[in-house]
Amino acid sequence: MGEIKIGCSGWSYDDWIGPLYKSKGRKLFQYSQIFDVVEINSTFYEYPSKGTVLGWLRNSRRDLIFTAKLPKLITHEKLLNPNLGVEKDLKAFLELLKPIQLEGRLGCLLAQLPPNFGFNPERLESFLKILPPDFRFALEFREPSWLRPETFKLLENYSIAYTIVDEPLLPPETHVTTDIAYIRWHGRGKEPWYFYRYEEKELEPWVSKIRDVSKRVKVLYGLFNNHFKGYAVENSLQLLHMLGKVSDAQSRAKSDLEAYRQHESENLSIEIQGKGSSSRRIAKNGTRRLTDYIPASHKLTNGEEISVKNLLMAFMEPYLINRSAEIGEEEVIFKRVDAKGFEARVRQYRIVVETSERKILHDCPDWSRRVLKKEFCKHVGRVFLSMEPRKASEILRQILKERDSWSFLAL
Repeated sequence: MGEIKIGCSGWSYDDWIGPLYKSKGRKLFQYSQIFDVVEINSTFYEYPSKGTVLGWLRNSRRDLIFTAKLPKLITHEKLLNPNLGVEKDLKAFLELLKPIQLEGRLGCLLAQLPPNFGFNPERLESFLKILPPDFRFALEFREPSWLRPETFKLLENYSIAYTIVDEPLLPPETHVTTDIAYIRWHGRGKEPWYFYRYEEKELEPWVSKIRDVSKRVKVLYGLFNNHFKGYAVENSLQLLHMLGKVSDAQSRAKSDLEAYRQHESENLSIEIQGKGSSSRRIAKNGTRRLTDYIPASHKLTNGEEISVKNLLMAFMEPYLINRSAEIGEEEVIFKRVDAKGFEARVRQYRIVVETSERKILHDCPDWSRRVLKKEFCKHVGRVFLSMEPRKASEILRQILKERDSWSFLAL
């Protein structure tokens, strides 16, 4: 049986303070005290600096293994096309990650294709030919036309791992195409997929799948991407426990998290009793989800009741939404609202949302720190709170569903 490494996609989430972290500082260091693998997803949005890469190594336990997503410049914008210079882009990216590889801590690089990229074996093989043999790669498809024998044979020929997924777009088929395996649990939610908490009964079928796959590979990497509210942490620890692979540190973390959830549930129950059941709802497993606590006044055309504030929770922490609400209505000026998006000013700052081009542009200092994670600052949050609720919900829902293909840019 090969090595089994289970962890999370990303680590820099403030809502993991409580479920996993004891403080806001040194999140990666705290993460590495519990897990032995982590997926770097910020590299999808932008190339890291050399200092950032060295910081990842310095601020983590020496046996933490990294995996990393290839930049969207390669996978989404140039669609793996060597004629557009992806070989040069790839070499530049791999050079930045060399320090991790030289320390023996780079497990695998993930190429995630966009959902509008259908079966094109010629394009895929032209890309696979340029991949250097001293790095390991996994390929994640998001379009069902790829699920055919020709695809798996092509991956086998180039020793590339097929990425096994749990998500709404593709079936959770287990295909082994090389001596490593890569599994990603995205969640089964709708607003978005990864705002989802797996129940143990949903993880149970994966125990036998993982054991079967691990018998055919040297190492299996499994990453949970359902990061909201620490659900990825919780589900990772649950699955490790179910596999009988949980360490002492992970067992303690699991107990601490269960105690945190119990406390959270008790506080939630008190809150609901105080508010009245007619105005608040509780998820059956006792924790908040994106569609919980929704005022009946915001009913959308598909029958789901999602308030603007609850949709904003996918992009902002609750305290920041409250800060958005503190900005006066008189400080928000809309210059344009139409089918293509809108343009507005909040105080002295400008915000442009182009829905057809999938772009959000803004110019406040805090925004520049949030674009990599695709999070909102208080000014962007205020604009959506100031809009007609149905229009705001429509745009926010579109961004959530297509988040990977949206660009958050500084003006």
